[in-house]
Amino acid sequence: MAEAIERWKTEYLPARRRYIYNTQIVGRGGEIPLPQTGGGPTTSYFI
Repeated sequence: MAEAIERWKTEYLPARRRYIYNTQIVGRGGEIPLPQTGGGPTTSYFI
C-alpha cells in the first residue's frame, strides 16, 4: 500500500499539476488566477 501511495505521489501528481497549470490558468481561459506580484498591502485596516 505504501508503495502504491508513493508511486501516486511521484508519478501521477506531478503530471496532473503540470496539466492543470498548463490548461486552467486565467491566461489560457481557465479559472486559476496568475501569481500576484508586488509587496504586501499598502493600507492597514487594523489601526
